[in-house]
Amino acid sequence: MSEHIREVVKDSLLCVGLFFLLLASLSIPLINLGTLWFLPLPFLILTAKQRLTAMVPVILLLGVLISIFSGYTHAPVTLFAVFIGLVMGYLYHRKNTSGTDVVLGGFVAGLVVSWAILLAGQYFFQLMDRLRKIWETEWNLFKTAGLFPEGFSVPPVETFIPVLLLVVLFPMALLNFLVARRWLMRNQFPGKYFPPFRDWRLPRPLFYFYFVSLFISWFLEGDEKSSLLFLLIGILWVLQILFLVQGFAFAAFLLHHWKKSNAWLILVFLVAMSPLSVIVHLLGIVDTGSRLRERIIDREKE
Repeated sequence: MSEHIREVVKDSLLCVGLFFLLLASLSIPLINLGTLWFLPLPFLILTAKQRLTAMVPVILLLGVLISIFSGYTHAPVTLFAVFIGLVMGYLYHRKNTSGTDVVLGGFVAGLVVSWAILLAGQYFFQLMDRLRKIWETEWNLFKTAGLFPEGFSVPPVETFIPVLLLVVLFPMALLNFLVARRWLMRNQFPGKYFPPFRDWRLPRPLFYFYFVSLFISWFLEGDEKSSLLFLLIGILWVLQILFLVQGFAFAAFLLHHWKKSNAWLILVFLVAMSPLSVIVHLLGIVDTGSRLRERIIDREKE
């Protein structure tokens, strides 16, 4: 057995062992509040250190062990952690990526795998229907206690899920990146850093994902009870916030390119907070889905 294969096997076993340790810690009160955030970490480090193919035996081993010891009850959590860690590790392993690319890649991967798990759960186990009943029961208890006025309508749980994902996934991706970078740099791997805000770019797949979600939501518009429709509305809301931030970053890029004062960003911020925010939103969409920045830079060089 060559030295490289031994190293891959060693790292793979450490990855699986660390993940199961994190998974077991989820049953320990208080400790699980910390370890929950780092479930993708073992897979991030393994994929960043080794080639992507190193994840194949790890995934197979995880599948066998989970089917034996937990009966697939931990399968969604494992899928969630593996997919995020795999994407972030792959992006970290690439030479031409920045820290922003790694974090945003983890965030997008989390959105995609969470969406897939929710849809599969609804299709096979009516997951959204069960969540909706629990959600309505809890709100009705608050209404019975007099905490809300008469006639108050309960907001759909589907509109809150994407907001919850935004609050959870972005810090999770950031924390895993920071810890993995520190560990990898100690082991002689190059560090990845965050570029200036003006160079911040959303992954281009988000551009296509946005319009696909928009098209599907239009198609389902007549079905007011559709869980998928409400879920898509929430996802679109999150994406609109991201595109708004992207538009702000593009404005910062233009000001830097034209050698203008960053004080003009105050005006952009005021526009973003007004009904004219659609302008900044469209700038973010165009910047994400096109090579407009590159064309501006190339034109300046000519």
